[in-house]
Amino acid sequence: LVRLAELCEGPLSDGDRARQVWNDLLEIDPTHLGALGALEKIHERAKNWQELISVLRQRESVLDNESECRELSRHIGEIYERNLKDIDSAIAAYDEVLARFGDDRETLGALSRIYESGERWADLLEVILSELQLVSEGPARTELRFRAAELMRTRTEDVEGAVDRYAELLEDSPGHAGALASLQTLRDGDQ
Repeated sequence: LVRLAELCEGPLSDGDRARQVWNDLLEIDPTHLGALGALEKIHERAKNWQELISVLRQRESVLDNESECRELSRHIGEIYERNLKDIDSAIAAYDEVLARFGDDRETLGALSRIYESGERWADLLEVILSELQLVSEGPARTELRFRAAELMRTRTEDVEGAVDRYAELLEDSPGHAGALASLQTLRDGDQ
């Protein structure tokens, strides 16, 4: 069956028949990674997104490498987000990645992008705070702290929380221009 599928894909240029043969092989051996990989490529080329998601889920269930499983699960979220424009399913897929494998910056970044474009400020703040837990020091931590403070000040109307965040940021980066300017804006607004 493998040889027949490869012939259908290659010299015979019969993608539909190749897909059928790979599916026949999976009926015999649902764990056949070669068949799953081939079907993944076929569905990706054909932009058969729902079928691709099914293949990715099946492939992920066969693998025992956590890193690969995380990547496949995240890819499902990306398909929902970018190709199907199904934001609710994308959020659910990314949330599943976090629930199964723990927080990671790439998945949190994807959720951050979705929440920001959807103006879901409370959810965005929660994601930024989760990401902040993953970054121990340096410019990335400073930027996340500033972003959280700005979000609290401008979107969630938690001015007191924003002031606390700015103070934490300024302890590590005393001359942070953005934090100083935002605190100045808050002070000027009180007068």
